[in-house]
Amino acid sequence: MLGVYSGKSCIGYGIVYPSSGDVPQFCIHPEFRRKGAGSLLMRSLQTMAGTDQELRVINVETTASPTFRFLENCGLQKFGSQLEMTMRI
Repeated sequence: MLGVYSGKSCIGYGIVYPSSGDVPQFCIHPEFRRKGAGSLLMRSLQTMAGTDQELRVINVETTASPTFRFLENCGLQKFGSQLEMTMRI
């Protein structure tokens, strides 16, 4: 787990599993988006995972267009999607 700080305030964090490159959580406070903090954090997660390990961001909401654009700008490519299912009784 890594945090990004502005002064003493945590403005974002990310988690990566180095063995798989999975990134289950990644967040930057809205006030600090598009200012380089997210890109710095993503590069740092890649370093933690190892340069030979591909990062894989999981559980991204399908309606999160800005998130998709950010991830694509970081060099990630969409390769699949997931379904959410519910059952009413």
